[in-house]
Amino acid sequence: GSKIGVRGTTTGAVDDVVWVDPLDIAAGNLLQLALKGPRNPFTAVGVILLAYLRLKLRLRASGYDADFYPFDWRLSIDTLGKQLTDHIKSMTGPVNVVAHSMGGLVARAAIAQGAPVRRLIMLGTPNFGSFAPVMAFRATYPLVRKVAALDLRNSPEDLAQKVFATFPGLTQMLPNPAVWNALDLYDLNSWPDDGLRPQADILAAAPGVQQSLAEGQKTFFLIAGVDQKTVVAVKRDAAGGFVYDFSQAGDGTVPLDFARLPNIAATYYVAEAHGSLPNNAVVAQAVSEILAKDETSRLKDTYAGPTRAAAVDSVPERALRTDPYQGRSRGMLSQNELRTLIDEVAAPGARSEPSAAPASLTVPSSSMLPTEPGYAHGLRPHRGEPPPPASHRPALCAGQHYRGGRARHRAWRLPRRHAHRCCECGGPAHAGRHHRSGAAAHVRRRGGRDLHAADGPASHRHRLGHLRRPR
Repeated sequence: GSKIGVRGTTTGAVDDVVWVDPLDIAAGNLLQLALKGPRNPFTAVGVILLAYLRLKLRLRASGYDADFYPFDWRLSIDTLGKQLTDHIKSMTGPVNVVAHSMGGLVARAAIAQGAPVRRLIMLGTPNFGSFAPVMAFRATYPLVRKVAALDLRNSPEDLAQKVFATFPGLTQMLPNPAVWNALDLYDLNSWPDDGLRPQADILAAAPGVQQSLAEGQKTFFLIAGVDQKTVVAVKRDAAGGFVYDFSQAGDGTVPLDFARLPNIAATYYVAEAHGSLPNNAVVAQAVSEILAKDETSRLKDTYAGPTRAAAVDSVPERALRTDPYQGRSRGMLSQNELRTLIDEVAAPGARSEPSAAPASLTVPSSSMLPTEPGYAHGLRPHRGEPPPPASHRPALCAGQHYRGGRARHRAWRLPRRHAHRCCECGGPAHAGRHHRSGAAAHVRRRGGRDLHAADGPASHRHRLGHLRRPR
């Protein structure tokens, strides 16, 4: 859930975000994130606000001094635990940690290293691993295939082998043999021999890191997602490839049996997907109650749903190597598709609060748009003219712009005298491309496509004449 990039080195400089920036992905820059040596110019430069801002604001509204702690999820979990330990020790007063997914493992590593944590609340943490890393290394994980669909230079297999296989943090989240050992995933001979597998040195070190994490304590709490189609086992087929068993016993990423941690204070259950847990309003209320009184009545602490053994179907990996967007290029993707690019791990919405309306529906007000900084545009008539009749006036006339994304506007069929106008200055509003800094100005030129100029705060310009394409 953290953004990875190069932090600005001067006052007021903008961080150069690579993960997850659609423009950098399209340019093939994800290869730069591979960990190939001691020199690593990239680091965590913030969290993905669409996934975590609501939880932070809800906790602050409940009276807690909540703040983000981004971390570079590519690195080894014990290294990240040391960084978190140093950060917590620099703080004053008791510290509670609310951690999503891998963040729970980092927190357990920090506690094992002496971090003074009063209470740890884990959301969907893969305490005993997940099959998501297996699918990522095999280029069958939906997130990998969606990201590769935007990449104009690299295939899913390229990203799996050259980028994701170099991340120790991802390898260390393979299924823990203490819970699942039907196939020895820590033996490279158990993997297909097509090169799509973990790196040998990183794989050999993974079990030691898993064993170094703090064991369950009575100050630990877990909120686990359930009733989502989840890979709960993997096996080899006659052709030598992997076959995945799916069950509803999990949150879509982490099997329930792999999330449960023995000897903790309590485990609560919610019918929610892994990436949406932080955005779920009921989960946020439960977290607030746990922080206040070490228990919650918002969620059930028992679950009688399907077990990991109750697999609903088995799917060979060749059936998962499909194009997630049916051959459509990046410029043809909808705004919602870009927002949900990595929703397996960090989703913009939850069951309690839908992330977005389908493209065929209208949204009653702009208040339902996400809180990620961006640029919203509306539809206004020319100055001095009455507004369009109700039959020509959509509830939502345009989408929201995102840093590093593409602005997408719907073309509405309106009378000629009613044109698109900028909601800020009244000038012609046009869609174009945003730069990763988010500082974009709208311009218009005669006889050509509309472009943005990245030259300062978000302002709108409209002039006729020649404009050079910004680099």
